[in-house]
Amino acid sequence: RALQAPGPASRGAAMPFKLPPEVEESVQEGSLAPQDKLKAPPGLEIAACSSGDGAGRPHQREGERRGLEATASSSGDGAARPWKGRGGRGCDAAASSSGDGARRQRKGREGRGAAQTSRGASSSCESSSDSNALARRPRKVLRRNKWINQQIIRVANTGNMQRLLQTIKSHISEMNAINLATALHRVTRLVVGGKSGVTVMWLLRNRVFHLLRSTVVQQIQSALQPPPPGAPEKKAFEVQCMSIVCWSCATLRLQEEQLMSNIANIVTPRLGELKPFELSNMVWAYAKLSMGKPALFEAISKRMLARGKGEFSLQCLSMIAWSFATAKVKDTTLFSSLAVEMSANAAHAKPQEIANTLWAYAKVRCAEVKLFNALADAALQGDMLQTFKPQELSNTVWAFATVGLQHPTLFCSVVPVAINKRNELSPQNNANILWAFAKLQVCRRSGLFPALLSTSIGNVPQHKPQEISQIVWAASREDYSTCKRFLWTTAQLCSKRLHEFSPQALANMIEAYAVMGADTPAFSEAMARESVCRLHQFEPMALSNLFRGVTLSARRRPAHLNSNPGSERHNAAMDTIAAHITHRLGELQDNDLNYVNHCLQSLGRSISESLPGTAALAAALPRECLRRRQAA
Repeated sequence: RALQAPGPASRGAAMPFKLPPEVEESVQEGSLAPQDKLKAPPGLEIAACSSGDGAGRPHQREGERRGLEATASSSGDGAARPWKGRGGRGCDAAASSSGDGARRQRKGREGRGAAQTSRGASSSCESSSDSNALARRPRKVLRRNKWINQQIIRVANTGNMQRLLQTIKSHISEMNAINLATALHRVTRLVVGGKSGVTVMWLLRNRVFHLLRSTVVQQIQSALQPPPPGAPEKKAFEVQCMSIVCWSCATLRLQEEQLMSNIANIVTPRLGELKPFELSNMVWAYAKLSMGKPALFEAISKRMLARGKGEFSLQCLSMIAWSFATAKVKDTTLFSSLAVEMSANAAHAKPQEIANTLWAYAKVRCAEVKLFNALADAALQGDMLQTFKPQELSNTVWAFATVGLQHPTLFCSVVPVAINKRNELSPQNNANILWAFAKLQVCRRSGLFPALLSTSIGNVPQHKPQEISQIVWAASREDYSTCKRFLWTTAQLCSKRLHEFSPQALANMIEAYAVMGADTPAFSEAMARESVCRLHQFEPMALSNLFRGVTLSARRRPAHLNSNPGSERHNAAMDTIAAHITHRLGELQDNDLNYVNHCLQSLGRSISESLPGTAALAAALPRECLRRRQAA
């Protein structure tokens, strides 16, 4: 109980977070989400637009299946390109029309005279000419679209954002879906790559980029609307292009809710047309923006459960698991299916895939033991742990602690790596690593706590309240002089920041200081006062932790201090908390009820009977327990 109470797994404390600058993530649960760096695969425009001649794609001649020229012909610029006859001029329609004209000429010569023959030939010639013109027109447009795409890519490769935006402005009226997706993708890559010297905020204020965004929105919106009666069939908007649009919006954190909703409506029945990396990029985008509809995730789950063996790479499987976890979609069947395949291929996993996969399964509380062990073994290969980034290192140990799985070999191997990287660890990395080791009680006396706490002591003001609370809880479970020093430093520097702490963090802190027996009575009293002012914000579990902390402080207080003003104020706070719990007994889970009962018993009659709120709780608790037994 004591080990599980304050940790993020059971008490809602912090979870690992922070994406790198390319795709910085801020998913909130408690407060945190994992690292996940998603760079656009090379040639994403090409891959998205020339994804094969599968179902639903018009047939093209072999000579035309080359890069963007072939894809433009099936990207929404009309039906498949006309098949050229043996003579290479015109199309089926033209050849057929010419044949009809010839037959009419023969018929005219036989029975109607020279005048009818002349009219038949004229009609044939006009029909053939019209068909040839119609055949040439799409080819000319397609060549133009291909050329526009080449210009966008060529200019983007120079890294000059101003020139790229000028190129987009010059051709945007002619762009098809592929051109628009390519333009949006290349602009996004230049910004997140940092080579253009342009910030996201600057880009969002740019008029050309605003025009590009609105054009993309309009084209996708029009794809949902049926054509007017008698109008030609609407151009199809490639789902591969939509995957690129989703990726770009998520990477730039564009809150285009209507656009993303329209894309989901179009793509959901056509998921089979997406390649694995296109599908994984798209679901990542919806998870990152928190815009995924249940119907979309349900369709993606069905598609994944029907996948072929080896169809999806380990990176794609990891990204999909991360996306479902981030979107808080706990699909047990899907996670089990992914675990089986990833376990078999874990030896080939890279650090980011290991960390993100473990984080995803821990976040949905899915303890796939075989997968966890396989990924841990993969991390132990050679010197791979040395290549883990700080966030990946902290996510890995955090995940094991969250689901309560032990892997002593992995944890003992992490110790020297974490110590060597201690100057690179962020406060959040420190907090997660210390919390994980304290919760599982592994590799004790290894020197990890003194090393990491020494780093944290120097920059407590830069720590967030959640991080301070987590480190304080972890430090209270170890017996190092550095642990007590960290608690003392926190008390000195955080007494005026208590309003920033969440109810759960306050409960964890009060309990930790009581467990540690820290000589900071003024700080403990200040935390109790702050908690009393916000009791209505406490969840039942945090409330039971809070009560344990204040009762433990009362028990450990020296007898000669019981009559001083500080002790009286502490007792008054404890009594108020007890009275509040009495009114909310029905909300407490059975184990929390037992927890509160144990705290009351430990106080002894002399204290519990002298305080009216505490006495009322002691009387109400047995009645609530009896009621629950009878109801069961």
